[in-house]
Amino acid sequence: DSGSVDEAMLDFVDSQPGNSGFAKWEAYDHPTLGEVEIGGFVPYSCTTPPYEWADSLLNLQVPWILKLAGELPDLHIYETLTTAKGNGIYQLDIWVENRAFIPFPTDMGSRNRQPAPAVLTLEGEQVKFISGYKRTPIPRIGGKSRVKTTLIIQMEKTGDIELRLESKTAGHDLQTINIGG
Repeated sequence: DSGSVDEAMLDFVDSQPGNSGFAKWEAYDHPTLGEVEIGGFVPYSCTTPPYEWADSLLNLQVPWILKLAGELPDLHIYETLTTAKGNGIYQLDIWVENRAFIPFPTDMGSRNRQPAPAVLTLEGEQVKFISGYKRTPIPRIGGKSRVKTTLIIQMEKTGDIELRLESKTAGHDLQTINIGG
């Protein structure tokens, strides 16, 4: 029945103290439209619960919201593996993990391309990229998951490189990796 929701809402607002959720229909002479009727559900009366319900609703909802906030994406560099290939060439296998339950980004975030991808940045002296780039986007990591990316670099001399993971919404991490030392 198409009127069942309206009828249920009308029964509800009628049962509330003050009976202020519905304005009785009244005739009105509109300057442009002529004779019309004004009335019906008061704005927000069907979407906002009565003030008296606030405590019970907050006691129910706030703990859930706080728990949910604790499951927001939390990105970290999980592991790095360096393999010497000879002639100063090194393969870097890098795993990035999302320690939280909620994926980065959510499906709606992927659809809307928000937020921006996390970015893995590698910096060091005299680093030449054979395969991969200085800045590598990490577009998606499922909840409680890891993704792997591989870079092949060449360094004229051994030393430390800095691996930085940055995200505007899901955390950041920094690791120093010793190459060839």
